[in-house]
Amino acid sequence: MYDTVDLLFKGICDAIREKDGTTALIKHQDIPGRIMAIPSGGGVAERYYIYKSGEDTNGHTMTIHGTESSQKTDGWIFMHHFYSQRLTSDLIQKANFHKIGITILADATVYSHPTRVTQLLLRDSNEVAKSGNDWGFSGGTTYFTGNIIQYPNTANKRSGTLIFDIPQDIEEFYIGIANVNVNSYIEEIWLE
Repeated sequence: MYDTVDLLFKGICDAIREKDGTTALIKHQDIPGRIMAIPSGGGVAERYYIYKSGEDTNGHTMTIHGTESSQKTDGWIFMHHFYSQRLTSDLIQKANFHKIGITILADATVYSHPTRVTQLLLRDSNEVAKSGNDWGFSGGTTYFTGNIIQYPNTANKRSGTLIFDIPQDIEEFYIGIANVNVNSYIEEIWLE
């Protein structure tokens, strides 16, 4: 409870500083702008992890489909270069989340093929089928495809974290990863 206007403004300014991580005094005419600058939801968006550092999280069971090379090890999901792999058997509920993020290391140095790409897919089906030497998604609809890593024509290694917007018109989805002539190591996947 604020007994005076001075205490009310001090409380507001203390809350702003706590949210944006600053300590300096705030001029009264700057208060509205500082409030508007705080990201919606306040501060950094909380991550809802589906997979993190070798562990299934929040009740999700990550199922990796493909080759004997696909496994969870040393805090990563390792996926061999076969074309597409179902990454989770769980239907993910979008709930109030708007983004999906992934942290990945990919190694395209071990194959001579010029086409190298790693993609994240959001689908309404997790079914896969093998055609020749490659696995591909079977039936269903792909709502979203985003290049996690697009390689130049030279073999190399890439790593990083990417965050994609989840399309507004879908409420649930399965996660798929398409590996084309690449070995991928996935450390974490989350919603925010």
